[in-house]
Amino acid sequence: MTDRKILPIIHYLKSFAPLDKRQVSLIASLAKIVSYSRHDWLLTEGAYCDGMYFLNTGMVRTVFGQEDKEVTVWVTLPHHFLTSTYSYIKRKPSMIGLQAISKAELIWFEREDIRYLYREIPVLRDISLSIMNDYYIELERLYIFCLAQSAKQRYANLYTHFPDHFMKVPLKYLASMIHVKPETLSRIRRMQQGKGFPLSNLDKAAVLNIINRI
Repeated sequence: MTDRKILPIIHYLKSFAPLDKRQVSLIASLAKIVSYSRHDWLLTEGAYCDGMYFLNTGMVRTVFGQEDKEVTVWVTLPHHFLTSTYSYIKRKPSMIGLQAISKAELIWFEREDIRYLYREIPVLRDISLSIMNDYYIELERLYIFCLAQSAKQRYANLYTHFPDHFMKVPLKYLASMIHVKPETLSRIRRMQQGKGFPLSNLDKAAVLNIINRI
């Protein structure tokens, strides 16, 4: 029987293509369950990343820079892969860090185990390509909304394009993601709430219209 902690990644992979029992068993045999506490570093900037994580529970942020100049580039939510793509592919020191911002449980795959799985389960290459396509689509959307002219527009874009992040990620990390000061984001939220404008079930145009009235 497959360990229940492996089920999230199996369900995720099966959403792209079918996997038989032998393939599932092989994936499970190479998966390593790891846990981190809040503020623990999965990867530090400058270290080498020789594998890939799948996030079961919790949240992990991608960080660039150090101390007071660090920027939260992204926050990964459950049931997604994460790694330092540059370090993993180029085998060079990572330019980013990965830090748990809550208690987190992940599945870890070593580089050589991933290569072995690709050989034994060829469909995983197609699945990997689909996952990378989705990743770069999200990355492009993130770039576009971060280039919006005003803090209010970036706030609206965050809500309409990444609603799960809007609801779950702590305010200071959201503010860093959209390049505004935490107090600015907090002020917009307070004004929006004070005027009785819940943002649930609204499209971008409606959100912008509400925010522009604040």
